[in-house]
Amino acid sequence: PKSTVKEEPNPTTVVLITKTEIFVDNVRIMSTDEAFATADAFLPPLKAELQRLPLMTVEGQENAGALSRGNVNIMADKTIPYQALKKVMATCTEARFAKISLAVVEKKRGGGS
Repeated sequence: PKSTVKEEPNPTTVVLITKTEIFVDNVRIMSTDEAFATADAFLPPLKAELQRLPLMTVEGQENAGALSRGNVNIMADKTIPYQALKKVMATCTEARFAKISLAVVEKKRGGGS
């Protein structure tokens, strides 16, 4: 049988914050030490990388016609301080992402069920 897709799935950008590094879609952007030391409310190297992604028109919402870079998922190690997460979230807002999701990465504990 044939099938056709009328709507392309929206790609989601992933920002990963480990204990030592910040990545965008598996590309290292900066160390977390650099991010913590930045006095700005947002992170210029991260913003520059995020702004490389294309802008698209928002449809079907009250902001229809506005431009956005879509959705971003921020995945962070559970030990990352909130102030650092706040800078990453502010940077995503500065880079014009419409929806920001946050997930905490926690290592699975060994042992039984």
